[in-house]
Amino acid sequence: MVDAFAMQAAQLRESTSDWSQLRAAAAGGQLRMEPGVAEKAAQRCEAMVATLDEHRRGGQLLKVGGATGDCEVGRQLGSTFDGKAVGGSNSLMSALAQ
Repeated sequence: MVDAFAMQAAQLRESTSDWSQLRAAAAGGQLRMEPGVAEKAAQRCEAMVATLDEHRRGGQLLKVGGATGDCEVGRQLGSTFDGKAVGGSNSLMSALAQ
């Protein structure tokens, strides 16, 4: 088990190093790629943005409102869920907006 964790940690360090090198090459104007790669990457980014927009629109449906009952505990629970979904600083909608 420990060996698996060590191997995963090593792979993560290698991946981080690869991304750092790519970032530095791009920042320095030295990034080279095969023809068509940038277009494919742009298309994939556009698809991901469209998916995030869908999730943002659907996120409003997560608000439970009064669905947790009329008693005080139910209202508090509903308010907590609403904050996690839509209104709080660490809500799903805040994360999707970033």
